[in-house]
Order: sequence, then C-alpha cells, then structure tokens
Amino acid sequence: MKSQLCALPKASEDLLDDIVISEARYILEDMDPTTFHWGVHGQASAMTIQVDTFLKAAFEWAPERRGQAWLGRIIAATDGDRRELTKVARLFFEEVLVPMRLRASQTSRKGSSKPSTDDEVTSPTSDTSPFSSPKMGQILESKVLIRDGHKCCITSLSSQRNQPDNNTTTNLLTTVLPPNDPLEVTHIFPLALGDDFDDHENALYDPCVFWEVLQYYAPSLNGEWLRGEGLNTPGNCLILTHTIRKAFTSLELCLAPSNIQHTYSVKNYVRDPWLHRQLNGLPSVTLRNHSDADAIADTGLPDPQILSLHAALTFIMQTGGASRALDRAVKDTKSLSCLMSDGSIDIRTMLLIATAIPKTSVSA
Repeated sequence: MKSQLCALPKASEDLLDDIVISEARYILEDMDPTTFHWGVHGQASAMTIQVDTFLKAAFEWAPERRGQAWLGRIIAATDGDRRELTKVARLFFEEVLVPMRLRASQTSRKGSSKPSTDDEVTSPTSDTSPFSSPKMGQILESKVLIRDGHKCCITSLSSQRNQPDNNTTTNLLTTVLPPNDPLEVTHIFPLALGDDFDDHENALYDPCVFWEVLQYYAPSLNGEWLRGEGLNTPGNCLILTHTIRKAFTSLELCLAPSNIQHTYSVKNYVRDPWLHRQLNGLPSVTLRNHSDADAIADTGLPDPQILSLHAALTFIMQTGGASRALDRAVKDTKSLSCLMSDGSIDIRTMLLIATAIPKTSVSA
C-alpha cells in the first residue's frame, strides 16, 4: 500500500522552505474552526477531532525543519480549502498516530504468536526475573535491564519497593502504582510496526504506509534501519513499570528533550487523576548507562531522535481531541465479537473492524 497523505498535491519544490513554512502557518492561523468525526462503523459514539488545532500541532511539532517544510507544502497546496485541510488532518491521524498507538498492543509475530493487550499484566518469566518481556530475547532483556540500573527510567522505582528512596514524589508513587507492578522492557516504537509483522491486508495500518510518511516527516531518522533490526535494539528500548509503560505506549506520557544531553522533562497527559498529579511532581529525567562499558560494549542509551519523535507524536495525539476519539474507538471494538477461542481479544480482527469505514464528516 502507498500513503494517501504522501500522494496529496504539494506546493512547488521551487519555493524555498522558509516561504512554504510561512505560507502554511498563515493558512493554519487563518483557518476557521473545523471538525471531523472518527469512530467505528456502525457505532453511534464517533468522537469529534478539531482539525485546526490538530493540524497546527502536527505542523508546529514536526521534529525537524525539513519535515515541517514537507507538511507545509501539502498545507500550502490546499489554498486554505477547509475540506482539503480536513483531509490532510484525517490522513495524518490515520496513517501516523493510529498505527503508533494501536500497534503498541500487538506483539511481533517473530517474538510471540499470541497477541497481547494493554490490559494484560504479564507475569515474571522466572522466579529471578523482576519483569516479563515476551517481545525480546533474554540477552537484550538483560542488557537493557542492566543499562537502566534495574529501575524504571521515569519513576526510578525498582523491583524492590521496600528500598529506601529520598525522592518524596517517588515514595508517593509507590502508593499509587500496584504493589506487583513489574518492570518491563518497553519499545518506544512498537515491534508490530516492523518488517517482521506482516499484516498488509489492513490498509490503514500497513507499516509500510507509516514508515513512508515518517521518511518525509522525520527525514533524519534512519527509518530503514529502525523498521528492521533497529526496533529490537537498546536504542529503541526503556525499562518502565507496567503501569507507566501503558501510559507511554498509549501516547499519554513522553520524555521531551531538553538542552542538556540525555536529559528529558516528563510530559504527562495521563487520564487517571491521582496518577496524573503524582507524575506531575516528577523532576527531569537524566538517562544514564549503568552497564560496564567493556562488558556490554553495544548497549547505548535510548536514541534521542527516537525519543524526540515519540514526544512530538504524543503532543499531537493530545491535541484537538484525537486521543479521546481513538480511545473511544478502541472501547467500541472491545464490545464487538472479536474473541478468540481461548477468550482473549483478537487484536488483528479488532483493528480491521475499527478501520473498515471510519465515520468522517466535516462541520464548521
């Protein structure tokens, strides 16, 4: 499949990037409030996405200037037409944010034959393992755990909750997170977006479409490497508790880059009010490599470019009602007949139903 977003008309390549960016920004600033509805076909609960604020976020939060100019050329080519701008917003939502969010709940077929869901709490792989990660081999699992100091990269909580900690916020989080909340290897970009996950019957969620858009939106990112072997490397992994992982992969929590290398601020959009308040008190996070450089020479820190793009997509997802629309669609699909013979949710069928015919309408 080919990306419909990438196939849209664009402003002339002869125009300088600065001119295109200024023109696109003017169009977006002058745009009247517009919405479209997105939901599961046949369900009455489609949610409204605010096109003007959503598209402004996608444009302004582009991870690099070349990506902003690319999206700017598409916006400029609309000449401010409301319906064309709505089409751009809808395609960006469907081809980038929806796959990033929903494929986080799937496992690579190379790693596991049984789909997982956001609601599952995995059990330890052994009595001595503090976390479970069926998506990764034991060698990589051990490397990432050692690199991150056997602690959650965001909360600093370890598998031994009775260990003393001088951080008041961390101590408060122990009362919010489940006592059996395990540490897990978290893929920043889901394994199910990789080449190993062959799911090309689902047009809206074909990984090839996702990566085609990203090669223009984030051109400095080595997409060919990342979508292949790069997804399953330490550069695309963090150690997080299960509860924090769910928020991170749902694009409700991210690590936003700062001016200090490997130091990030925690941006928190978690819906649970108590957890949201506690996470708001977290200080900046500085990622450190706790492994012996000689013993584990190939275990670097998470790639700053990957974290930066994840943060940008999180900011966009939380704009204009996009996150609530997608969450509503997921909730609707879970009420449909998508159960496998063992009673678990057939995620692949769920996504096919959810994306069969999204209900889209435009209103001023």
